[in-house]
Amino acid sequence: MNLFDNQGDANQKFIYITLKDGSEVQLRLFKNGYIFYNSSHCFFKMDNEAFHKFWNELN
Repeated sequence: MNLFDNQGDANQKFIYITLKDGSEVQLRLFKNGYIFYNSSHCFFKMDNEAFHKFWNELN
């Protein structure tokens, strides 16, 4: 499965987090619960219930 294929705006969201040192990181969220951490080029999967609650709070 390639998460980057066929991903429209409804299936992914981006969040930007500013760290204490002032650097900014980007997280790319996929509707199925996966998160891509761009700085390290790695994926991780969140707990479905927590992820979907967070997903629904984002515009």
